[in-house]
Amino acid sequence: YWSEKMLTKLKQKWQENRTGRKEMKCYKKVLKKVKGEDVVNDVELLLTYIRDKKPTPAYVAEVYVKIALMYRDVGKLEDAAKFYDVAFETGRTVDFYYNKEIDNIFELFYKVGRHDLYDKWHENFMERARTQKRFKKFNVPSIEQRNRLN
Repeated sequence: YWSEKMLTKLKQKWQENRTGRKEMKCYKKVLKKVKGEDVVNDVELLLTYIRDKKPTPAYVAEVYVKIALMYRDVGKLEDAAKFYDVAFETGRTVDFYYNKEIDNIFELFYKVGRHDLYDKWHENFMERARTQKRFKKFNVPSIEQRNRLN
């Protein structure tokens, strides 16, 4: 027998999944408009999406990572570092998996002299590595360790 409580939970889960699919479709539509030819226009499209659609923090963080990648690709490394920081800040409460790109982000922070961001996120990600299985592979050295190696 299905209890009222179980049915309510199932209905809530179904609504969350439905909302998630709608949000994903909306985000994919915006990404199709991003052509990669005009960074300023593409960034504006993505920021407008955040402002107008008010997506969940996971999608907002993803948009900021996308913007950071675009800036990195055109050589605007300071801007890229700034948007990676905003993405991490926005995604602070979002569970996400470690991936090798995170190592590249730390390398960018170091390269552009943003040791403040490097330290801030290194500490955060080391804590994630201690408490979350999905971050066990994170082993980026601290600033102090890097400086000793050089």
